[in-house]
Amino acid sequence: MRKALLQLIATAALLVTTAAAADAELDEAVTAFENGDFDTARQVFEAHPNHPTALMYLSQIVRREDLDESEELIDQAVELAPDYAEAQFQRGITMGAQANTSIFSALGYAKKALHSFQRAVELEPETVLYRQGLMGFYLAAPGIAGGDMELAWEQVQEIAKLDARSGMIAELDYLRADDQQEIFQRRLKEAVETHSEIPDFYFLAGLNAQAETEYQRAHELFVAGSQQQAPDERSEKARLSALYQVARTAVFSGNHVAEGTAAIESYLDENPGKPDLPSRDWAEFRLAQLYQLQGNSEQAAEITNRLGNSQDESLTKAIKEHHRELAGK
Repeated sequence: MRKALLQLIATAALLVTTAAAADAELDEAVTAFENGDFDTARQVFEAHPNHPTALMYLSQIVRREDLDESEELIDQAVELAPDYAEAQFQRGITMGAQANTSIFSALGYAKKALHSFQRAVELEPETVLYRQGLMGFYLAAPGIAGGDMELAWEQVQEIAKLDARSGMIAELDYLRADDQQEIFQRRLKEAVETHSEIPDFYFLAGLNAQAETEYQRAHELFVAGSQQQAPDERSEKARLSALYQVARTAVFSGNHVAEGTAAIESYLDENPGKPDLPSRDWAEFRLAQLYQLQGNSEQAAEITNRLGNSQDESLTKAIKEHHRELAGK
């Protein structure tokens, strides 16, 4: 009996040690993922095919390249851990992306996305990001698929209670989606003036000006946003995004090309490659476009030829269009 008990204790200790080692390994992989080292992260996550966290991060890594594989992975994660709020949130994103690219299955995917966003909020009601996801769905989806402006406004109010800055962003998203342009413009101006020390609202205002083809105004706002201090990770994302948009606006307008080139080079130097920012491949394509505008055709071609086999379909499509435009000149 004593020998059997000792064996049982030894086995339990081994299991605890193994689990702790796996958790430490996954923590390192998550850090690699957050730093943009997706190859290293992927190798570790693939070694844990039955761990919901590993499956969730793998789903994010492959989402840009293969939505079907992303769907399969995130479904496995949620099946293993249905009360894992972050996995439910990521499932909502993947299903929403599937709905956007599907024709016959769009409604079914939209319903899956809505269910997962709702579940994430239900599990962690004080997490702003999850409420933003649910609000975004209500704003973007058609009524038949669950879109609802009243429910979106409810989320705006809940987000504002949790975080004033996020509440302002949510309100602006709502006003724009509801086509309340006059109020939207006024509130956006107020937001830039009230939060002039951070990049967030310069970036949002720049996107609005860019969409209206007010490229000079967009350039000024993006430059201002890129020069502000970022007090937290969310603002740092806005600052880096503003840098990228300085270059993108230069491509659209054909003006401030040198500034755009410097901005995208800084973006490539500073951006670790996080999945919620424009990818390094897209940034390099913007650099190639700017080289072309400066007459550096060889440097531009070197980049576009290297990127031509990218797994990002939207990027390869943009590169082909770029080549067609050059051939037509």
